[in-house]
Amino acid sequence: MPLDDIPAGATVFVDSTILHYAFVHFEAATPQCIRLLQRVGKVELIACLTLPVLNDAVHKVMCSEAQARFQRPRAGLVNWMKENPALVKELTLASELLSLIAALPVRMLSVDLEAFVGAQRMVSAHGLLASDALIVALMQSHGITHLATNDDDFDRVSGITVWKPRP
Repeated sequence: MPLDDIPAGATVFVDSTILHYAFVHFEAATPQCIRLLQRVGKVELIACLTLPVLNDAVHKVMCSEAQARFQRPRAGLVNWMKENPALVKELTLASELLSLIAALPVRMLSVDLEAFVGAQRMVSAHGLLASDALIVALMQSHGITHLATNDDDFDRVSGITVWKPRP
């Protein structure tokens, strides 16, 4: 379902793809992702994140900015960045993302060993990879049923409503 249709007052877990698309232009997705963050700022939605999800978003934003700014192909980009720390120092979008998150009323969910154990149950139950399984486990433990993402893997998980930046 489209991101714009998330009901007002809902608590929604925000995946890294949404933050990434809000900062790096993707034709159809970026406007919806920006509107979602604006709704969070107006407290129309309660947004939840984890530090691992935020770190993933930061990494994606850094890679996208490096790819665009330095005209690098996606293949081998991380190794190229490791070999060019002086150029990595010039990247700024990830800092802007962190400043935005710090300014928004975002609820940060803590990740502990119990959450990782729960995530492994989600791996077994739904065939999710570790990061996605951790998101589902935390959503379940906090009673969150709405997920904003662009990841189709969550579609096979019952009990959550998946909202995507698609028409």
